[in-house]
Amino acid sequence: TTPFSVVRQLDRVEELERMHLAGLPRDYQAIENGIIVTECLKTPMLIDPYGIACMWVREFEKENNLVICDHDNPELMSMVAFAVEMGRPVLIENVGDVLDPSLDSVILRQTFNGQDGVTRIAILDQNVIYNDSFRLYLATHAESTARSSGIASRVQLIDFRFSMESMTEELLQAIVKTIDESLTTQIDAERRKLKEPMEKLLDIDEELVMLMSGAAGDILEGDYLVEQLDAVRTSIRTVGGVVQQGRMRVDDLRGKIDAYLPIASHCARIYFGMQHVAAMDGMY
Repeated sequence: TTPFSVVRQLDRVEELERMHLAGLPRDYQAIENGIIVTECLKTPMLIDPYGIACMWVREFEKENNLVICDHDNPELMSMVAFAVEMGRPVLIENVGDVLDPSLDSVILRQTFNGQDGVTRIAILDQNVIYNDSFRLYLATHAESTARSSGIASRVQLIDFRFSMESMTEELLQAIVKTIDESLTTQIDAERRKLKEPMEKLLDIDEELVMLMSGAAGDILEGDYLVEQLDAVRTSIRTVGGVVQQGRMRVDDLRGKIDAYLPIASHCARIYFGMQHVAAMDGMY
């Protein structure tokens, strides 16, 4: 049987490409992490010793006016309360061994309906209007901090530390930039060109779902609905063709980049080999 795959089960190629364009690495572990961050029911806690996850979240949520603050910032709760009411995402970096207890209601999403029927959440001594567009990201550099019992039970832990595959991919990009930066420039440009048609495909999918969910009775009996479905099918063919051609160009450039893969793989093995040696004897 085929091994279970989160990426294959969700099958959200367009959304994943948007994540990659924001800086999410293209190795399998990073892709799984990105999906979990955006889909998990609990508040995500990013174990991010190299700063990769924070850089990705900053770019991924940039268009949504991301609020970035340090866990030790004295204005933290004021910034969070503002973001909750305005529906803006928040990234709290440098979480230490203890989470500020004032964040508990936000982390656990303890909302309630006020007397006016509006969804609210208690932050300090205020009952703030809760905007459903609000999202919270927590980030720490230390694995020990994230896995402490007081934190791990309240959040969704997501490990962004390098694996062999992710280290190889990062080294590959660095090598290509050094040897032939034009390849990196070209593939980045092609991927940016794909952003608009891929977002268009997502919009078409949403339109199709709305048309089908709003249909009553036999969908084949309504001329208007049939015409709309035909229009959607035509759009999918047109935009899908553009996406397919773009992916072919990206795959061609990726093949040229992969020519340097043996060097990156060798360097990654050296890196992890030295890590194991250092773990055996501190003198290394």
